[in-house]
Amino acid sequence: MTATLEEHPLASFDLGNAGAKIKTADVAEEFRSIAGRLSRNRAFGEIKSPLVFTFNEETLVFGDDARDLIDGEPIAYTDMSRYTAGFYRQLFAAALWRSFRHIAIKGVVYPTIACSIPVSEYADGKGDEVKKNVEGTYDIHGLDGITLHAVVQPNQVVIIPEGAGSYFQALYAPDSGLASREVAVIDIGFYTTDLTIWNKGSYVTGSAKSAKHGVRQVAAAVYQFLRLKYNYEGDLWAVDSALSAGCIDVGNKCRGFTEERDTAYANLLNDVFAFYRSNKGSRTPGAILISGGGAEGVYKFLPDNLRDEGWRVITNARRANADGGYRFLQQREAAKAK
Repeated sequence: MTATLEEHPLASFDLGNAGAKIKTADVAEEFRSIAGRLSRNRAFGEIKSPLVFTFNEETLVFGDDARDLIDGEPIAYTDMSRYTAGFYRQLFAAALWRSFRHIAIKGVVYPTIACSIPVSEYADGKGDEVKKNVEGTYDIHGLDGITLHAVVQPNQVVIIPEGAGSYFQALYAPDSGLASREVAVIDIGFYTTDLTIWNKGSYVTGSAKSAKHGVRQVAAAVYQFLRLKYNYEGDLWAVDSALSAGCIDVGNKCRGFTEERDTAYANLLNDVFAFYRSNKGSRTPGAILISGGGAEGVYKFLPDNLRDEGWRVITNARRANADGGYRFLQQREAAKAK
């Protein structure tokens, strides 16, 4: 008989269209949200990737390793319906495997999970559908013979809008001063930018808004430049991964694109600013926190007057949703224990 862990481990998942971020007591990880079936050709030798596993009789590879270990191109589901469809459950399984594989031998894992979803889905009341999609039993098998048995119970999954984790991370920081203030969080992801507003520690009902602006338009501008100038034949995901470096290998040279990248980020900032102004209504937040993968890129073009108005990049902006969601669970469990 399989033993059961006496305690429910905590985890926070931010499983976005471009990247998946996870946070547990032992693991802080990020991987690309692309996947495929492991190739039947094992000529490449021993597989050491931590994101290869068998789930529902399919051996899957997630993350950048998928490019090397599958036949054909990796898949990436970008339609919002994926949050209530099969691919998201597979991505959720990948997050469970990466989070808890190291404790699999201790018994069945019953995790408590904070899960971030786009504010458009959150505002439409899709949280319960997401829970139904991910709930149930997971038997995940590694190539090394290790099996993770996990049971995801609906009452142990907390759905939060993207941006909420970023707010909690900032709120619980030492001497943040945010508990008594009105705060806007602008989360700049790959496909969307999401807005939530918080007042004295609580979410302002109805404030969740979303726009189709994101880092994708920066990656697309750079991708187009590379194709036209250097006949680049890679994919958009590889370009996205190279944005911070400002150059990418084409042939035997690293081709620069900083000018095209910076112009696209400046344009993205203009879009984000217009989106914020048109959706905040009459509210006047004293702090505007920018989070997500696009935060650092747009912030360097922020005018001084906006910085004076309280605009700033949150600490560790790419991971803020996952890390802050974990802090939220910690605070919640501590309050229950009192």
